[in-house]
Amino acid sequence: MAKVWFLFNAITIIFLDSHTMEKEIVVLGCLGPDKDAAEVEADRWEEWRPTVGLCMHEGFPVARYELIYQKTHKALAVQVAEDIEARSETKVRLHEIDLQKKPWDFETVYAAFFDLMTSYEFDPERESYFLNISTGTHVMQICLFMLAEARYAPAKLIQSSFVNGKGSYFVIDLELERYNRLAQRFRKEKDDDIALLKGHISTANSKVEKMVDDILHVSSNFNYPILLTGSTGVGKTSLAKRIHELRVQKNRAKGRFIHVNCATLRGDIVKSELFGHAKGSFTDAKVDRIGLIESADGGTLFLDEIGELDPEVQKMLLTVLEDKEVRKLGDTKSQKVDFYLIAGTNSDLRGKVAAGEFREDLLARIDSFPFHLLDLKDRPEDIEPNLDRELEDFQGVNNINVTMSKEARRKYLEFATSPAATWNNNFRDLKASVVRMAAYADGGRITIACVDREIEHLRKKWSDSAAERERFPLTRKVLGAERMAELDRIALVQIETVIETCLNSRTRAEAGRTLYGASRSNNSATNYNSLLNLFLKRYGLDWDTIRANG
Repeated sequence: MAKVWFLFNAITIIFLDSHTMEKEIVVLGCLGPDKDAAEVEADRWEEWRPTVGLCMHEGFPVARYELIYQKTHKALAVQVAEDIEARSETKVRLHEIDLQKKPWDFETVYAAFFDLMTSYEFDPERESYFLNISTGTHVMQICLFMLAEARYAPAKLIQSSFVNGKGSYFVIDLELERYNRLAQRFRKEKDDDIALLKGHISTANSKVEKMVDDILHVSSNFNYPILLTGSTGVGKTSLAKRIHELRVQKNRAKGRFIHVNCATLRGDIVKSELFGHAKGSFTDAKVDRIGLIESADGGTLFLDEIGELDPEVQKMLLTVLEDKEVRKLGDTKSQKVDFYLIAGTNSDLRGKVAAGEFREDLLARIDSFPFHLLDLKDRPEDIEPNLDRELEDFQGVNNINVTMSKEARRKYLEFATSPAATWNNNFRDLKASVVRMAAYADGGRITIACVDREIEHLRKKWSDSAAERERFPLTRKVLGAERMAELDRIALVQIETVIETCLNSRTRAEAGRTLYGASRSNNSATNYNSLLNLFLKRYGLDWDTIRANG
């Protein structure tokens, strides 16, 4: 077997852990036309054969063997499969590949293996996978390793051998030897992955480039949580979705992407929404309900605005992260959960820890890999490519052609990259701006007149936004700017009045009487508590949150 070693820089023996042995073991490997064939048909059980021998170890029970063979060796493949199933509990499935009589050609072999691995239905939650590199040409062995390294096959490598008169095996970890043509293929795959994370938008900002490269490395190779920080509208949600898509491509995730905006979860519903509830656990619990955390099992859980969770829920979340179990409200049993966590916030979590509003131990769990997303105004060089992307999206959604004159484009970009453009809601503002210009464009042509109209609109909007923040300070403090932007003026006026009244009242009932007493003075049966609670619930508020944050 020494002929294999020169291909690799380093080899490390890996012992199988108990977690691996709990799952069914599945091996994928190539048929060895020489090694797997016995010289004399009648004596084939007297000879050691690497593929057959790997399935005969009591300490390594192979549930299924995916045997890859070339068409010219079909008879041998069938014979080996029958021998394995005759002497073991292993089930064998045959996979014929066409190497066009070029088993030593890198491109041909890699393409055939790539097609097989990307179409194969891996299930790493229930099965542990191993690629057997004991057989096949050196090129086949290298290509199998490359596919494992790139996570197209979520598998470890295994080597079977004949030592001291008996068969043995060991699992190995290899460092890839760089070959020019193959290295180019890997670079292209990495470029594709980076393009996916950036939403296929080019960037000239070096900080953004470095951040995306770091996120790619961490998220595609490890399961450690990621913390995305940045202002409202910088694209935390979009980036989190693309990270999930990348992990699905790399066979690191098979479940769903679950997005939770923690800022909208207020009061008693937050625990039920996140953790689920058992039937009868409270008055309205008519049936069992799976929480959002359990729904993310096998996939990705994105907790946006995680800093808005109340301390009790933070403690429950920490327990889930530490134990990898979730228990529904009112249930006596816990469910195993395994999800990839991405947290997002536009708050200063360390400041919240200092103020006693966020658990330091929870922060320690989620901020090992923090990534800060820059405001749009801080990356003016990226406004132009994003302008083009938004125009393309508008045309695709509406199935129309829209162009922009050179003069209009120059004037818009001069304003968009100037200090006057504050981009309060970052990419959301940019998207809405492009949509307005494209929609108002007469004959599908954005002119200087369209740009002048849009610049005037943006100046007024951003000026009004600044005034709005001053007009409703309590609402901004309790709900946050992102939630405020979704509400109408009349709702903001009402909420500001209610919050102020709650803060100036000693009890809920007193606040309710102050707010509703005049219209219900003749009805002695009025439940002011209930009226106030209904209003607060409509906007995701509750008495305790207002008193704590107001």
